[in-house]
Amino acid sequence: MNPNSNHSPQLNAKGWRAAWVLLSLCCMSVFLPAAAHAQQVDGSLEGSVLDASGVAVNEAHVVVEGPQLLGKRDALSGRDGSFRVASLPVGRYSVRVAHLAYQSVTLERVSIELGATTSLGELRLESKVVQLPKVVVSARRPAIDPATATMGTTLSAETFQALPTDRRFRSIVALAPQANPSFTGEDVNIAGMTGEGNYYFIDGVDVTDPAMGGTSINLPYDFVQAIEIKTGAYDAEYGRALGGIVNLVTPSGSNEYHRQMFGYYTDHRMVGRPANSLFEGTAGDFSAYDFGGSLGGPLVADRLWWFGAYNPTSDTRDAIVPGLSTHQSWGRAQRFAGKLAWRASDQTRVNLTVLGDPESRRIVGAPFGMSGPPAMVLNEDAVVAETRDGGAVVALNATHQLRSNVILKAALSSLDKRAWITPQSAQGNDEPYFIDMETGTASGGYGAAQKNHQQRLAGKLSATMFTGHHTWKSGFEYQDNAITNDTQAGAGKAHGGWIYRSNDSTYQWFQAYGVGTVHLRLPTAFVQDAWRLTNHVRVNAGLRWDGNYLVDRFGKTALRVTDGWQPRLGLVVSPGAPNTHKFSGSYGRYFEQLPTQSPGYYFFDSKQLYMSFDHDPRVDPTGGDTLAIQGVPPGSTTAHGEYYDEYSLGYERALRSSMKFGVRGTLRDMGQVVEDAYNASLNTFVIGNPGEGALAAYPRATHRYSALEFTLARTGERAEWAGSYVLSRNFGNYAGIVSGNAGPQFDFVETTANATGYLPNDRRHVLKVQSVYRAPYGISMGNTVTWASGTPISELGAIPGLSYTSFLSPRGSAGRTPSLWDWSMRLAHSVGPDAERVHGKLTLDLFHLLSPRRAVLVDQQHYYSVDGLGQPTNENAAYQSPTLYQPAFNARFGATFEF
Repeated sequence: MNPNSNHSPQLNAKGWRAAWVLLSLCCMSVFLPAAAHAQQVDGSLEGSVLDASGVAVNEAHVVVEGPQLLGKRDALSGRDGSFRVASLPVGRYSVRVAHLAYQSVTLERVSIELGATTSLGELRLESKVVQLPKVVVSARRPAIDPATATMGTTLSAETFQALPTDRRFRSIVALAPQANPSFTGEDVNIAGMTGEGNYYFIDGVDVTDPAMGGTSINLPYDFVQAIEIKTGAYDAEYGRALGGIVNLVTPSGSNEYHRQMFGYYTDHRMVGRPANSLFEGTAGDFSAYDFGGSLGGPLVADRLWWFGAYNPTSDTRDAIVPGLSTHQSWGRAQRFAGKLAWRASDQTRVNLTVLGDPESRRIVGAPFGMSGPPAMVLNEDAVVAETRDGGAVVALNATHQLRSNVILKAALSSLDKRAWITPQSAQGNDEPYFIDMETGTASGGYGAAQKNHQQRLAGKLSATMFTGHHTWKSGFEYQDNAITNDTQAGAGKAHGGWIYRSNDSTYQWFQAYGVGTVHLRLPTAFVQDAWRLTNHVRVNAGLRWDGNYLVDRFGKTALRVTDGWQPRLGLVVSPGAPNTHKFSGSYGRYFEQLPTQSPGYYFFDSKQLYMSFDHDPRVDPTGGDTLAIQGVPPGSTTAHGEYYDEYSLGYERALRSSMKFGVRGTLRDMGQVVEDAYNASLNTFVIGNPGEGALAAYPRATHRYSALEFTLARTGERAEWAGSYVLSRNFGNYAGIVSGNAGPQFDFVETTANATGYLPNDRRHVLKVQSVYRAPYGISMGNTVTWASGTPISELGAIPGLSYTSFLSPRGSAGRTPSLWDWSMRLAHSVGPDAERVHGKLTLDLFHLLSPRRAVLVDQQHYYSVDGLGQPTNENAAYQSPTLYQPAFNARFGATFEF
């Protein structure tokens, strides 16, 4: 059978019933009270209209206008005086409230934030006894969203472009409370989960990596209009993430032409002296720059707008690896974004979005993320390779206002991405990567090569309906994530795999390959009601269902996850005057979307060899003790989905019109985990749930994250700041999603001993402050300051016959890394007033000012071998030595011009 054939998943009866129940609800909602889109690209406006004595005004006309809006939007107040205008693009608006019997009121500069509801509170209209000029009010941005219990942070481009951040938009995520850098190459960890648990959406389109999750398209922040970071308590319309949801929108055109040019540059002369660890090597000369621009405007005024942006980047540096001469590494990327916004009619709007980030690099470092290079590398073939990465996304979104209180939405999108790694020499291709644990040297070849092609096709339908005090939402979405993989590291294919030497009589040789195409089919449906019981009490209740159907290389459904029922409940109580304070609480169950690469690896044509030798297998490859594991044989299995239950309680208070205080408690308790593990009786790896079924020999996975979060923020035209303090605890035997759902933590029973304890990203205390001050004469200063306590250290030892480690003492009990603090600053000077035709801004970013260069990672392997009595031996002299330090001070120049 053709391994690339495309067959529909064979759903079992239970799965079909689950899908049809919620699909029926979704279809009904189009004709009855209806639903919303899966990822918001806009915000909402609400309020109530009263007369001077406090009596509700019925059928007051509310008109919303702004440069971000094609045309205008309006609504009528109901019998209780309330009104709501949904699906407003992010930006600032003019809101006019008029009635024949009353004096009209206009509010200027009303802010609509991404994924939030802006409440105007109670608007009092004076009786029109005599003709008076209209009343104009300069609105202040409300500090509290009265409609939701969702936890998170929303930042506009005006704010985050004034702060010192990395050029990639994903670096902005670290500004949110409960979001911390991991220092291991993965994305920011959110609410105790690893970076692979995050999901990313741009203009409502899922741009998360289909293979492994946790990363996305690399767009610069110049292409971003606003970013929303949801860290918990999402409503039923959101799902698939076990960490956080990062949602952003790109700019659209307008009725005026806007042109922008930008450029940024840094090199080795703007970097402080680094503290180099054993594994970091020595920093060499480098230069990095990126430049680009954007252009947007009308094709047809008030009817058709366009926007386009392009950003090529270059990074060239000398990589100085111990034992080798200087080698040059480089990276080149082409980042682009484009959008067409069309008002097809007064009721229908259509957006076409195109995004991309193709990239090629020459890399110098340990292959496939292995530890190293250690103290010395004997030949460059072991550490030099070329890569190709990135891809493109095309999406079509349509919004139709069926009636004044019914909004329908539809979307189609396609993602195409590649990830290639190829050794740069014949020796790199042919020989295994050899690492000598005793002497700390690496040599041989690169060990493996990979050509990975990822595709996603997605469609979704949704609707929203406002009926009295209810906002009904429901929707249906379907994704097909496909991956065509060609990974070879020996085992009968090309390349040689990896050899570990512990001593003269202990060698482990690991070889593997995985070739073929698998699909992951993902039906989703949800239904939800936001119920405003009174002006002070709201209840948000919903139900979501996600299915995961993994289709193997033969086109058969090999793995089913059909139990993805997720109830959600949120309560918001806002006593007193509107927008002054609120109490909130929530409960929700959140299921993971399985990645395609793993556990899909086992449904390729795949094989793994674990070979143990008492001599050097490069000299004599015979006489080894071999454990051979083939891909999972054709068949079908059902597993429970990976999920956690979350509980939260919070309180927010507006201290002044521009200040807000908040406190929130969060508890996340992992209920089930999907992992791969070795089943000795079957002599193969099995995909399942640790502690159940074929993996009953393993302990049940546990992961409990608890946090108490305090926030204080102030907004203003000249000065704004936000501070947060998080006290948290992260405990269990499951660190989170690592290498998809096929990480090493449950591979063998031996790896689970003493595995319960404080998890690697357990940071007890984290304090963050961000501030922006806009001084006179066009000068501004942005600062970010972070202080965080250290992470747990474990004591690891070798496992006989396996290239794995086990915990010699309870996890996380061998001490902690040092506490960290970091301070970065952005200085900016405006060139020409904004009112001038040409104006711009010069920036100087100063990262890691006065950096203490403390260790962020240490070597946790205490022993490399085990003697005949099972006792650890061959002690690692570098145990608890730093393997990575905080970055050194560095600076970056930038310039932006608009005309």
